[in-house]
Amino acid sequence: MANIRLLALGSLGLSILLGAGCSPVREGTVEGRVTVQGKPAVGEHVTFFAAETGEGASAEVGADGTFRLSTPLRVGTFVVTVVTPSPPPMAGPPPKKSNMGIPDKYRREETSDLRATVVGGKNTFEFELKP
Repeated sequence: MANIRLLALGSLGLSILLGAGCSPVREGTVEGRVTVQGKPAVGEHVTFFAAETGEGASAEVGADGTFRLSTPLRVGTFVVTVVTPSPPPMAGPPPKKSNMGIPDKYRREETSDLRATVVGGKNTFEFELKP
């Protein structure tokens, strides 16, 4: 009888130890590179959007074409868009417009065919935008 209690207590303890802190990662960090016909999409904004949850995040594309979202995203599939950011209102001459030639289809969630499936942990994506 004592052996059964000891076995039950041991099993309970093992279950607690195995269950504590072992939940699956539910978020992932996101970074990557965006190019347009082989050239970095400098200054553009890449946006990840999940229609089901309304969750999303964006980041500016750097001089080498790389980006990194500042906040992790929940695990799931995202529509990816690439847009030229709107300038803040200011006095003076209008800012230069992007000359990257981003095809219009990548600028809207409804028409972009770019998808990214975010998994737990680190995620790296490469997007080559084509006409």
